[in-house]
Amino acid sequence: MLQLAGPIDILPGVQLWLHDATAMSARDEDRLTAERLSDCDRRRFERYRTADKRRQFVVSRLVLSDILRKLIGLSDGFSVVATRSGRPIVVDENGEEIVSISLSHSGNITAVATSRTMRRVGVDIEVRAPLNQPALVPMILSQDEQTWFRVIPPTRQEETLRQIWTVKESVWKCHGEDCHTRVLDIHVNRNGEITTRRHCAGFATETGQSVQTFTNFPCDVLPGIRNLREITGFSTHIQGSVATSDCMCFVDLPNEIPVSDHQAGNTGPAVC
Repeated sequence: MLQLAGPIDILPGVQLWLHDATAMSARDEDRLTAERLSDCDRRRFERYRTADKRRQFVVSRLVLSDILRKLIGLSDGFSVVATRSGRPIVVDENGEEIVSISLSHSGNITAVATSRTMRRVGVDIEVRAPLNQPALVPMILSQDEQTWFRVIPPTRQEETLRQIWTVKESVWKCHGEDCHTRVLDIHVNRNGEITTRRHCAGFATETGQSVQTFTNFPCDVLPGIRNLREITGFSTHIQGSVATSDCMCFVDLPNEIPVSDHQAGNTGPAVC
């Protein structure tokens, strides 16, 4: 069984699990791949071309397997399959989804968020590393967000941008498959409040989000960040977010963008 940090009660009904594979040797990886991956997962594993992607896939499946088998108490009668968008879901022998999950990888760190209440969840983590801010800012931040971002002291901008990035990706994982939601449709204000504008079946909606940001080092770039240092014990510094979808309310939004136009451009980050 792998060494996991968790379960961490990160949001009501949602638990977070973290794993650092830095100490896993190539021999251990090969052995676990042969012993623990299903035939379906081995076929997916073979499609990855780079060693890093293969390693991330193997570790994520091993971590998820341990969570489901040992810690949540599911029997062997389950499998992990991917939707058309690539979102992983856990299904029983009849193909019914039995637990809501989300996965994220960065460097050697894997994060898994789980919900037994079947609320859609999203998790994203980023290892603390230099960012290409000139390229990322217009991709991640709306014009309104850029306005308040520019007044942040330069020494804090990189950590703030990384944290907002994890927020938006985690929220996108809650909504991106079913609705035409883009990263720029997810709005974060300087108080850390988050709203999402979505287009579903021709209706425009605005939805409040339940989101918990976290780090494992002192960082207060957004209100309410939770420091998990004592729980993880990781030497690698990470920033992340977990999101879960709240009840959706239809609202009257004037001058809405038609769905056909809204679909143009980037529809969100890669899932899993």
